[in-house]
Amino acid sequence: MTTVPLIARVAAVLSLAAAAHAGEAATPDHVRIIVEQSYEAREPLETAFEPLADVELPVADVVEDIVFAIGADVAEADDGLTEAAEIAVKVNGRALGRRYLERDNAYLYTGAQLNGEVRLTTADGEVYRRTFAGLTPMPFQLTTVNLGYEQPVNAPFVETLERPGGLANAVAEVMVAAWGVEAILPALLDGDDTARADVANLLGDMGESVAVPALIEALEFDDNGVVRQRAAWSLGRIGDSRAVPSLIEALDDVYGDVRWFAGWSLRNITGEDFDLDHDAWSDWWDKNGGEIEG
Repeated sequence: MTTVPLIARVAAVLSLAAAAHAGEAATPDHVRIIVEQSYEAREPLETAFEPLADVELPVADVVEDIVFAIGADVAEADDGLTEAAEIAVKVNGRALGRRYLERDNAYLYTGAQLNGEVRLTTADGEVYRRTFAGLTPMPFQLTTVNLGYEQPVNAPFVETLERPGGLANAVAEVMVAAWGVEAILPALLDGDDTARADVANLLGDMGESVAVPALIEALEFDDNGVVRQRAAWSLGRIGDSRAVPSLIEALDDVYGDVRWFAGWSLRNITGEDFDLDHDAWSDWWDKNGGEIEG
């Protein structure tokens, strides 16, 4: 997968932050969702990709989940609602296959690639666009033939769609650009696992202190370890001392990644370093009266 250059990522985050400060429009009551998707694959020994007719990913479900989370309803295409916003998603995908030196010398579809665009049009006609991509790479070697699929329609398309930083992230980004940071805060607490993780990460990218209470709630109560890890990391990037007590408690989290990012965030916010020692951090915080010097 191509890595986005740092300067481009910084520019994107700054543009999102600017949009968040400028976004005055309230979230809409209704959002119309339009999805266009197409997929293709290449047969063994062939060079050209051919369309796959039997693949349809739950793209609309991902968008609907975030729409419902922000408190809007999904509008039907023919309901005549002129005040509805519109989210249009285009997705193109490829099933990726290769020959493996296994039993029967099988050609298996073990990877998938997706590219797409999310376009949000507000009721006032303002348009916001974000692209997204996802890749499930093919393994070099398989231990059993059963780990792959002989038919391209069974390639790991859904797994690729649900990868962090993909479709859900792009939907959240256009919502922030159109309606501000506060519009997507409910999606951090009421969405599927992938959407919550992507929103938690995006809020850290933007660095807006208004997101701190919701990120703290996610860190303390979310039942998904990845979401808690992203919340811990984002709190450290925002750098708000309100998060310190919750980050200290997260040093006892059952997931190692959550503990590590909680420690990183504590060091980043406070300038102190007690590694991942919960008791040492607690003692220091108590001695300082819950305040950070300097």
